[in-house]
Amino acid sequence: MRLGIFLAIVFFSHSVAGQQDRTRTRPVDYAAYDQLTTNLAYAANKLEAANRLMKFVDENFTAVDEEYFNARTLVVAFVESLGETGRASELIREAIGAYELHYPFVNRGYSMLTPESIEQAYLTVSRLNRTQRLFEKNLRYLESKQALLESSEHYYSRLMYYSELSNTLIGLERYDEAIVSGLKLRDLTEAGVLKMKQQPADEVFKIDPSLPEETKQQLLKAKAEYEKSMQTSNEVVLNSNRQTYNALLSSAYFNSFQYAAALPYAKAVWEHTQRMNAMSQESLANSEQYMNSPYLADSFKQQMIDSRKYLSQVNTLGGTATALIIAAGKSGQTELARPYATGLIDQAVFAQLTGNLSEAERYYTEAFKLITSLASYKFVGASAEAWRQAYLPVYLNLQVQKSNLAYATRRAQNFCYRKKNC
Repeated sequence: MRLGIFLAIVFFSHSVAGQQDRTRTRPVDYAAYDQLTTNLAYAANKLEAANRLMKFVDENFTAVDEEYFNARTLVVAFVESLGETGRASELIREAIGAYELHYPFVNRGYSMLTPESIEQAYLTVSRLNRTQRLFEKNLRYLESKQALLESSEHYYSRLMYYSELSNTLIGLERYDEAIVSGLKLRDLTEAGVLKMKQQPADEVFKIDPSLPEETKQQLLKAKAEYEKSMQTSNEVVLNSNRQTYNALLSSAYFNSFQYAAALPYAKAVWEHTQRMNAMSQESLANSEQYMNSPYLADSFKQQMIDSRKYLSQVNTLGGTATALIIAAGKSGQTELARPYATGLIDQAVFAQLTGNLSEAERYYTEAFKLITSLASYKFVGASAEAWRQAYLPVYLNLQVQKSNLAYATRRAQNFCYRKKNC
């Protein structure tokens, strides 16, 4: 009996050790792997860099290796940004398949993975499904991961889960359910979970009373800057997540014709956008001092010039207050919307709601001309056409109001064909 217990303990101990010690013993050129992963962020040709990394990984690793998982999750974001959504979906599913079959992976002596890694991979699948408008499929997928993600100890995974679920439900036009999920996202955001855990300033800057007065003053100044930096970091993270739930709830309430309920969330979205624009303008203004530096590349100087011009034109275009203006008008609070009608699109919508149809036409015409000019920026490209399509429904509504039914019908049919959602 004792011998049996002893052998069982030995067998169990070896099994646990085998699970814990997954250090690779065969030689691998880790320097080459590290260089390829690092270069991906800085490469001028992201697709070429991603292909080089994947070629190296597939030649040197298999699905049992951690690098197989890490490289795929890293490359997905770059491939997706280049519009290759199908390939991005394939890569992330390969990574998840490897994890579910072979974790814990064989590694180089230490692991870079955390329990949150697989949760983020699952959420990436959700985002890619939505990008491809696979809303029904994505809802089933999220339901299959609900137990894991909704109860995750990682607050960011829970936040992203509710965001993904809300967006998916909006895509399915199940607005009441989207509102429930959006409110959960709001409550979690405001519960304080986003506050960054930082070392207290008093622990970082321990000021000895015996120090010279000048040194103490320098340390006090550094301490104040540290506290301000931490406060700013917390505010940026919190405001970013507030923008997410405000946009979701604004959309869900708006599309379910609950305009009065949508109004405060739409207003919050507009206010956040204004703050972000102000920060961008301040950053660009601060960069002016470096424009004459001989060490700054001409190409970078041109980027700064283009960025300044682009931001100014985007502010002129407007469009961020459209939902707010319509919600105000539809809930009998039209005059409340007037101060927000500053950009061309917003002025057009406000004029349209107040019956000034010829004025609305003029604003729309100017706005669409500006969108055409924005397409000339390399960093805008096809996004300009997306803007045009986003504002087309309200413009077609104007044409209906002006009794241009044939034109409105023809453009609407083309819009439905392109969007594949009518």
